[in-house]
Amino acid sequence: MKILLFILPLLFLSCGQNETKQKELELKERELALKEKELSLKYKDTVTSKSFSGDTVSLNPKVAPEEKIELPFLGTKYFNFMGGSGTGQSITITKDGTVILKSYGAPEAGTDPSINYKGKYAKIIKVNKDEIYKIEGNKIYMVNAKGVVEKGCEGEGIPCISGLN
Repeated sequence: MKILLFILPLLFLSCGQNETKQKELELKERELALKEKELSLKYKDTVTSKSFSGDTVSLNPKVAPEEKIELPFLGTKYFNFMGGSGTGQSITITKDGTVILKSYGAPEAGTDPSINYKGKYAKIIKVNKDEIYKIEGNKIYMVNAKGVVEKGCEGEGIPCISGLN
């Protein structure tokens, strides 16, 4: 009987300890879940991409914030560096900053306009190594890689500038 009186309190104590340990484990699990959620929210904007080797690489776009560039206009405007009415180009800028440059052939050729460039607006729009444009006000300039206005579009020595209509 003395043994039973000695064992009974130990059983109750051990049961109480198990409940306490169980509660501690549950609290730690909740704490870990909250920390995971906090980390996932903190790095919500992190971009994950696969490299060719199959390794995962994380890139944080907040590291190098993009410079906010004011768009010169919205919609479509036409220009022609060569002066005549047979050929020309158009530039379209949308609200999200997408730029589309199209070339138009001679009307008698009956060809559809071709897209020369589609990308985000920048102060200097590089279509290819020979075609680089800069827009200022209501004019468009053909420039070189250094941003200097090219010459020779309408004749030797004449700057490559066109109004945007």
